[in-house]
Amino acid sequence: VIITASERNVIVWDALIGSKTFTHTDICSEEISACCLDDRKRKIIIGDVTGRIGVYNYSSGAFMKSVHHANPSVVIALEYFNETKRFIAGYSNGLICLYDENVLEECHLIRTFESLNRHPEMLSLKFASESRTVVTCGESSDVVRLWDYDSGKCDTELRLLGGAQGGGADYVSMCLLSPLPLIATSDTSGN
Repeated sequence: VIITASERNVIVWDALIGSKTFTHTDICSEEISACCLDDRKRKIIIGDVTGRIGVYNYSSGAFMKSVHHANPSVVIALEYFNETKRFIAGYSNGLICLYDENVLEECHLIRTFESLNRHPEMLSLKFASESRTVVTCGESSDVVRLWDYDSGKCDTELRLLGGAQGGGADYVSMCLLSPLPLIATSDTSGN
């Protein structure tokens, strides 16, 4: 199963044959900025540009529950951790929150990650379940931060060569090269 989102619409695809399984138009009231699937691929977790996060039925698109904790910043990333039935939300103001999706009525805030080291303008957040590490990258910084999932503390800062602080280009993307302990980044100059 693969999901794609644009504006307020979500399309669920069958990854084996490449066809649309479900199309949910106007699934939420605001523009979708991030989404992910739960561990069983039956619920879609959607974050929007106003900071709201909701959980929807994968096949019908029906609203099921929401996150009780509100943040007025854009949700830029949602990463689901299958082992614990929890998900991590990254917000554009640098806030990182861990929510429990296992409760029926609403998703409870478990922990807010340490705010001291957060990126003032977070661009990307990825989660490596094997190492229980959250990786973040800021829009106008040359730093990638590694966070411990269990404590919510920043473990390591990696300085990137030629970043915005060194007069280089801004970083635009980051990905984890799992299962290897490697991170790939790209910037606006094509590096």
